[in-house]
Amino acid sequence: MTVSSRDHLVLTRDKIGTMEALDRGGQAMVYAVPDLELPDCPGPLVYKEYHHSLPDGFAEPMLAVVALRERLTPNQRQILDGRTMWPVRLVRDDSRACGILMRRIPDRFFHPFRRFNGEIVRRPRDVQHLMATLEDNQGAGIVPARLGQRGALCRELAVVLGLLHGIGVVYGDLNQRNVLYWADPGGGCGLVVVDCDAVRVTGSVSPLPQLHGADWAQPEGGTVQSKASDRYKYGLYVLRTLVGRDMGSVSRDPMDLQGTLNPTGLHLLRRALSDQPTARPPMHEWYRYWNSVLP
Repeated sequence: MTVSSRDHLVLTRDKIGTMEALDRGGQAMVYAVPDLELPDCPGPLVYKEYHHSLPDGFAEPMLAVVALRERLTPNQRQILDGRTMWPVRLVRDDSRACGILMRRIPDRFFHPFRRFNGEIVRRPRDVQHLMATLEDNQGAGIVPARLGQRGALCRELAVVLGLLHGIGVVYGDLNQRNVLYWADPGGGCGLVVVDCDAVRVTGSVSPLPQLHGADWAQPEGGTVQSKASDRYKYGLYVLRTLVGRDMGSVSRDPMDLQGTLNPTGLHLLRRALSDQPTARPPMHEWYRYWNSVLP
């Protein structure tokens, strides 16, 4: 694997130290790495090790994703570090790329869920709970976020996607599982975007397959992700987190928010969910809108 001047962004697996299993997914195993510290990324880290052989050419696109963080302004890096779980190192075993290092998801994005057998497990609180009914959230012990908090979370996601698009990145698989949130009774809230290892940097292929979540695919079809498909999925995110009704989590009808969004917001949403990709508004238009209606 040729990494040229980016050697400092590559870590060998034997340098990780102690690994404590945290979670197993379809593609990878995630470990806490309590012995490892990085000077440019303070705080606890995790190691994501992929289960199967990575596709040919994985290393260079992933290094481009990792290296992008170094070229950001301090304000941009603060947004990226605070609101995404961005890959900060490529990990290799001998000459083979095998995984990535990321910041560990903060505790406030987790919730103690009760299983059917009564066992309590801590799992990430993803935005499917913003799209769930009141009864479903009560069953999970989650206090529903207020409408103003949901709008603030929409604004936060516009900031993240706006940054990514501005630096030439397509996020791709935006869905209800890839955004985590917290919202407290006092009105505070925040989010973090996960699964950033499948993003695509302009001029390169994605290091991992970019998928469409069920019920989130853009109407023009196809498998190629773009800023336009991100903008469409953002429109679905706005609609589905604000609608607050049964089956609202699969809605694609902007009129479901008539009376919730003002005419300007409804117009933005209709454009975002247009069949014409060029009609979909960029994130800065959404950000201006949310600033005009939120405290």
